Amino acid sequence: MTEKKSILGGMTILLSVISSMLFLDTIAPSANLGPQVVSWYFIMALIFFIPMGTIVGELAATYPDKGGVYSWIKRAFGEKWAARTSWVYWINAALWMPATIIFISGVIEQLFFPSATLVFHVIIGVILSWIVVYISSLTAEESTMISAISGIIKLILPVLLVGTAVIYLINNEPATDITMELVLPNFGESLVFLPVVIYNMCGLEIILGNVHKFNNPQKDVPKSVITAAVVMSLVYIVTAIAILLIIPENEVGIVKGFLDAFIVTFGDGFIARVAIIGIGILFIGTLLIQVQQWSLGASIVAAESSANKELPKIFGKYNKNDSPIGALIVTGVVSSSVIVIYGLVSNTAEDLFWKLFEFSSMLFLMPYIVLVFAFIKLRKTDPNIVRPFRVPVGDGFATFMAWFMAIIIGSNIVFFIWVPGIPIDWDASTPVLIGVFVALVAGEIITRITMNKNSN
Repeated sequence: MTEKKSILGGMTILLSVISSMLFLDTIAPSANLGPQVVSWYFIMALIFFIPMGTIVGELAATYPDKGGVYSWIKRAFGEKWAARTSWVYWINAALWMPATIIFISGVIEQLFFPSATLVFHVIIGVILSWIVVYISSLTAEESTMISAISGIIKLILPVLLVGTAVIYLINNEPATDITMELVLPNFGESLVFLPVVIYNMCGLEIILGNVHKFNNPQKDVPKSVITAAVVMSLVYIVTAIAILLIIPENEVGIVKGFLDAFIVTFGDGFIARVAIIGIGILFIGTLLIQVQQWSLGASIVAAESSANKELPKIFGKYNKNDSPIGALIVTGVVSSSVIVIYGLVSNTAEDLFWKLFEFSSMLFLMPYIVLVFAFIKLRKTDPNIVRPFRVPVGDGFATFMAWFMAIIIGSNIVFFIWVPGIPIDWDASTPVLIGVFVALVAGEIITRITMNKNSN
């Protein structure tokens, strides 16, 4: 009896992409770009998202390995680089998780407990960390259903935000001027927030890892990538502009900006309050699922590395639902620990969110540089393998495109710390740089000890 192949439909693929890659928590930071958000998302969709998506699509279609990024890099550069990559891929998710949970805690405070103390944030943060671990331990079918629901809600919320902006404009003047001159890209201070745009356009490997289930990869990969690029870019542009029309550019809060747009428009009446709470709960739910999907994806990579004796054994433990429970538990411990430290040393949720976001995002982008060079290497060393989908044109163009992706990613890692023409804020940047250094050194030590132990 032959096994029936599971085919992913176009709508399922699109909803999964939107659910895992549409970061509603970065809409407000995107709005900090001001009206330039329009041109920057349009430019980056063309020169980064679509090219990067085709590179990932070719790797995923050619090498449908369970480990995804880890497996592709291992094929190209061997065990040591695969181990380093799996560590960085996992630790960035383990550190991004508390950042987003702190964001969620801030939204809960905004909705229900405006006078909440730091102790409240710590307790809520720890509880939410383990809720994420539990959701991640469910079956693949349950996760897919949750992902689809989250994708739908993530499309509904931007529509509600845009509708709110229309209502605001009926009764008020725009809070921020939107002119063609202001929409054009500015290579000055706007580069501070440009890494948020690149960050929002990474992660296609989470979905395209299932490209072997596509009915027609040669057709479905570019269609999925281009559709996702158009839909996501439009959503980010329109929602950021909607916030700017309601709230002045220099007053958009990184954490509270999204819901503030509804509050400013509808006020504090009973009906408005109920509606805003409902929107806030949906907002919180989608953010939790967003954290769950990325934590699960990173934990799968770590578990695969552990199975190959490159990370400690605990990372390789699976539960009855075939979920990497060991790596997920370690992720929960790291998240909880970071949140407790936050309660001891932090002043505001927004300040800590941005520091953790910078820290985890710098780590998050690093594996993509190794990934594009793995793509170049595998094109050369494995030329005869069947590629159900190929980057179009030819090898020369594909290599050029991969190098260009590495330059864009590398530049945006630097922009988290230093933007040309703007002095470095060492007070803010030093803790981030120290954190990145410690994370990389810790990974090198752990992977070397584990690999040496298992080689004896």
